[in-house]
Amino acid sequence: MRLEGITVGYQEYSSPEYGTIKEVVVKRIMIGSIIDQQGLVHENDVIREVNGTPIASAEALQALLKKTTSGQVTMKIIPVFRQKQMPSQVRTI
Repeated sequence: MRLEGITVGYQEYSSPEYGTIKEVVVKRIMIGSIIDQQGLVHENDVIREVNGTPIASAEALQALLKKTTSGQVTMKIIPVFRQKQMPSQVRTI
């Protein structure tokens, strides 16, 4: 599914405790789009809620966004783990 500057899909995995888990994830962000310029959403981030409504599929996300008339959307996003590179501590003598 493609939104304004973003493509989402879902990933599925199994957990011994919770069984099969499906998550809606950001697959691609269009370079230069508003989402890209804001830098708040990244590829592989998980979208959990939109305007307080839990999201179970990319289709549910699309349907909910089509119903939104205010033009403002609030999302609960679980960021993908990104390890920051630490500056080098090596000194030249």
